[in-house]
Amino acid sequence: MNCEDLMNIPKIYSGMKLIAGGSGMYRNIRWIYFADCTQCLSDDFKVSQLIHGGELVIVTNAALTDNDDKMLSMIVEMNQKNIAGLVINVGQISPMLTEYCNDNELPLFELSYDLHLIDLSQIVCKALVEEESNTNSIDQLLAAIIYSSNINDADIKIRAGYLGTSISDKNHIVVLKLNKNNKLQDSYENLQRYYDYDNGSFYDDLKAAGVNVSYSSRNTESIFTSTIVPNLMNLSYVASDDGYSIDNIALTENASLLKLFQNNGYTVNMIDHLGFLKTAGCNVLNDDLEGDTISTYLINNSALKQIESVMKELYKRSHGDSMSYESYTRNILELMENSPDYIAKNQPTLTIGYIQSPHDPIMFREDGSALPENQWHNWKDKQLYIGQLKYISQTIENVIQNIKESDPDALVIIQSDHGSRYPYWMVEDFDAEAYDEQEENFYMQNILNCVYYKGETIDIEGENGINTLRRTLNYVFGTDYEMLDSEECVKTY
Repeated sequence: MNCEDLMNIPKIYSGMKLIAGGSGMYRNIRWIYFADCTQCLSDDFKVSQLIHGGELVIVTNAALTDNDDKMLSMIVEMNQKNIAGLVINVGQISPMLTEYCNDNELPLFELSYDLHLIDLSQIVCKALVEEESNTNSIDQLLAAIIYSSNINDADIKIRAGYLGTSISDKNHIVVLKLNKNNKLQDSYENLQRYYDYDNGSFYDDLKAAGVNVSYSSRNTESIFTSTIVPNLMNLSYVASDDGYSIDNIALTENASLLKLFQNNGYTVNMIDHLGFLKTAGCNVLNDDLEGDTISTYLINNSALKQIESVMKELYKRSHGDSMSYESYTRNILELMENSPDYIAKNQPTLTIGYIQSPHDPIMFREDGSALPENQWHNWKDKQLYIGQLKYISQTIENVIQNIKESDPDALVIIQSDHGSRYPYWMVEDFDAEAYDEQEENFYMQNILNCVYYKGETIDIEGENGINTLRRTLNYVFGTDYEMLDSEECVKTY
C-alpha cells in the first residue's frame, strides 16, 4: 500500500488532507510510527535508530511541532531512512516543513481532529495486515504453481478460490454490459473541463447507431468504484463509503441483477478485467485468456494486481519481456470486441463486461499502438490520455456494432462508475493554480451512460446508473422497478 492507496480509503480521505509532497504519493507504507516521545527533544536523541524505512510517521506533540529547527532536523533524519510520509495535526504544520516536503517529494498530511488517532492506526494497520496476508498467500500459491513438479489442479483451484480468484473450466462467453472507466474517463463535460477536448463526435456516432445517450448522468452516492459497482450490480444502495472496499466488493457475489436473470433461465457470462467482480456461478471468458493452463490464468488476473513488482517478474518468466499489463488489457479489449463469437445463439444470456480502461496507466496511442512505460503516468501531456481515450472509444463503438450485427434484438448498456478522479495531489500534474474539493467532487460523479435496444428510444437523460438499469429493465422486460431517490455523498476526496 502506498500513500495514494491510503487516501483512497474512504474513512481516511475525509479526515486527512495532503498539504505538500504530492509527487511522492508513490511511496510505500510499511507500518506506522508515532514520533511523539519527549526524548525526541533531546539533543543527543537519534530518531534514525528507531526508523527502518517505509514508516508513516505521525507527530501530534505540540512541543515538537512548535520547534521548527528540531522538527525539521528530525524529519530530515527520518527521510534519509526513506519514510513513507508524515502526518501532523491541523494547525501544527509550519511553512518551513511544508517547503521541505515539497522539495523532497515527501507526502505531508494534515490530520483533522475528527479522525482520532486510534481510528487512524486501526484502519491503516488493518489494511497493511490484510495486504501482507494476501501477498503471502499468493506467494505460496504461485510457488506451488511455478516450482512444483506435480501440480494438483483441483487443489490449486480451491486455494485460488479462497484468495477471491475463480478458476473455471468453462470458457464460453461474453458481451459488454457494464463498462468501468476509473480515473479520468470519458465523461462529456469532464473532457471539456480538464482537457479542452470536445468528445461530441463519439456521442454523435453512438446516437447515429441508435444508442440512447445521457449527457448529464451522475452517480452521486460515491466517487469510489468499490461502492458504486456493488450498488449497480444490486440495483440498489447496498454499499457505502463507510464500509471497507473488500466488504463492498463481496456484495457483487450473487448480486440482485445476476439472480434476476439466472432465475429466469439466463446464462450469466462475464469478462472480468483484473478479477474485480465476484464471479461464482458465472462463465468467465478471460479464465483462458492467455491459454489453458492454471499458471497462465493466475499470472494474468486479479490476485497479482496488488503486487505489481511480482506480477511484472512473473510475466517475464512465463512470456518474456513482451508480456505486460498492456498486452493483457489489450487482450481484454479484443475479447470484448469479439464477444458475440462466444455467445450461444439459442441461449438467453446476460453478459457483463468489466474493463478498467481508460483508467491509467496510459498505455495506448489513438491507433492502439503501445506507449513506452515511462509515459504511463504522464498527465501533463494531456494529448497522451486523449489518444488512449480515442482508442477505447473506438473499441466501444466496435463492440456495439458487432453485437448489433450478431443479434439485432440485443440490449446493450454501457456505463462508467464515476467521472474524472482529480485528487488534490494531482494539481501540479494538471498545471492548476487552486483546488476546490466540493467542486471537484461534483465532477468526479459524472458518468458515461448509454443504452441500446433495437434503435428504440429509452429516456435516460439525467438518470444515475441504478435508475438507468431499473428504467431499462422496466422498458424491455416489463418489470416494475420504482425509481430510487439518489443518495448523496457528503464526503470529498
